Amino acid sequence: MDNQSSTQARIISLFLMIFLLAFASSTRAEEHFALEFGNSAKGAQIGRLIYQRTIYDQTESNCQCDAAFLEFSISHWKSRNSAVGSDYLYEVGVQPVYRLQRGPISAGFQVRPFLEVSLGVHYLSKTVLANTSYYSSTKFQFGSHLAWGWTFGKNDAFVLAQRFQHLSNGNIRLPNPGINYQLIHMSYRY
Repeated sequence: MDNQSSTQARIISLFLMIFLLAFASSTRAEEHFALEFGNSAKGAQIGRLIYQRTIYDQTESNCQCDAAFLEFSISHWKSRNSAVGSDYLYEVGVQPVYRLQRGPISAGFQVRPFLEVSLGVHYLSKTVLANTSYYSSTKFQFGSHLAWGWTFGKNDAFVLAQRFQHLSNGNIRLPNPGINYQLIHMSYRY
């Protein structure tokens, strides 16, 4: 096994270990599955599958409250300017997410607005996405997002949000152009 393959195997093992620890950490934690879709100004599109595990929740029916999640994601990036399946990369990520949520907009109408922030780590399958202006000097990336949205339904089971995400290597190695995405986030909690 070459050095690059060994490094990739260690990083994937680390992500799996964090995932398993989070999954086993609480017997009563709520789980969410989410989908995200978005675009960047650099010519890339993204589709993402997310698993969220609640690690802290102070949700009461009529309060300002906060919650925290551990989020695991698998993403598929592709160029908007190329044939289907020709230019793509994959990304895996893990990040804690903090959400500040208000009480319902009105009595009897269970729609609750929220703001959300996050900072985490991501790993890309390659450093260049052909037919776009995206490139990076490292596969390891830091990711942050800011989001706003609404929860609705019984026990806030559904979420609809808009996320603004930035990925870059944090100047570990230059060049470090980073990439910004605007994403639509939809999730279901069970």
